[in-house]
Amino acid sequence: MPSPAAVRFGDGLKRADKLIKLVGDLRLRPQTRADSVDFSHAALAALVAAWDAYLNKIVDDFYVATSNPLDTKYHSVHSLAKTASERALKKFNTPNYENSRNLLIEWTGFDPLPWWVWPSKSMTPLLVQQRLNEILKIRHSFAHGFSIPNYAWATSGAGKVELKVDAVRSTRSLLNQLVIQTDKGLSDFLISDYSVTVGW
Repeated sequence: MPSPAAVRFGDGLKRADKLIKLVGDLRLRPQTRADSVDFSHAALAALVAAWDAYLNKIVDDFYVATSNPLDTKYHSVHSLAKTASERALKKFNTPNYENSRNLLIEWTGFDPLPWWVWPSKSMTPLLVQQRLNEILKIRHSFAHGFSIPNYAWATSGAGKVELKVDAVRSTRSLLNQLVIQTDKGLSDFLISDYSVTVGW
């Protein structure tokens, strides 16, 4: 069963999927290349927003799971930490690799580094770090009207730097994998460090 944060992420995926389906949709003919690129950009932005929402909610899920109002001293410190995390989350807006990892370490104590892998795609933590940062740089570029950076996964076979729907689908798969892995890792962390079992 997924965490409440992963359920929220799933809602974000549904919004992104609607945009992905519009790329090349025959019902929208004529669809220019610029239209297809705009839909791809919108879908990527929706995916990044879903990842950001997941990170915000998983921190909240951590505090819900570790709450213990019956232990007054613990609960007092726990409440202070939760309130501080909420203030930090309001300022969190660039969910690249470093910021995302630091957010989890700082506000939950959980380091996702060994979990942020994708073995079936041969993606080690270093490759995941590189790709997540590239995704955020591309999102930042088109959001601010700059040309997108030249990354192999966002370049057509003809060498044109362009965000194609396949690159967006790949991004969707990667972020979904990170959510699954973060859920698993944080669940294990809660068991080992807090003796708390969650249903995700």
